Amino acid sequence: AARRVIADVLETVSRAMSAMLAGESGDTAKHAGTAVVTLEEVRDFLSEVQEPPDGETERFRMTSTLHALDHASRLAGSLKGDDLADPASAAMHDRDAAALCQRSMRAVQTVAASITAECALSAQASPIGWIVSAEVGAALAEAEGAASQLGALQQDHRAATLASVAQGQLTTADALARIDAARRLERIAYHAWRAAAHLLGRGGRDHLDI
Repeated sequence: AARRVIADVLETVSRAMSAMLAGESGDTAKHAGTAVVTLEEVRDFLSEVQEPPDGETERFRMTSTLHALDHASRLAGSLKGDDLADPASAAMHDRDAAALCQRSMRAVQTVAASITAECALSAQASPIGWIVSAEVGAALAEAEGAASQLGALQQDHRAATLASVAQGQLTTADALARIDAARRLERIAYHAWRAAAHLLGRGGRDHLDI
């Protein structure tokens, strides 16, 4: 149940972020605020679990769910309140970064939707498995690829933006603001991808957990 709620939040936040990057109207900050509250409730629910999971499979499921919760919380937090201005600014000034982030958001939506569509656990339903369809696997790979490309783009973007100060094209404050905004897009794509990966049981070890 917790895993499905996290997936639902991830789908909603990713859709809102994708729409914002496409220039569509919508209250992304409101969605993010709701997501933060919902994820806090999931955290409280999991904190009340008294007995450790029984068996390696259940322990893996719990660990994966906690990783997904952490990344989804960071994603939602980065889009809440005044922080929303940074991604919007980056989308305006760095089209390549915005396009990569949007690719990641759309792919993550596909992954999250595949989880929310699963049958709920009940006496009549089979336990949720880690079987991933070709479409969902391709979407996860797309999210990873976009996030990785965004990371690689940061060095060139940072160098070019700082150089524009010496050329008189930007003030120091504007240049640093653009760098921070582009970095925010990278973090958004990264946390969305990692949350999706852990929800599918394919998270492995986080290589950058900040």
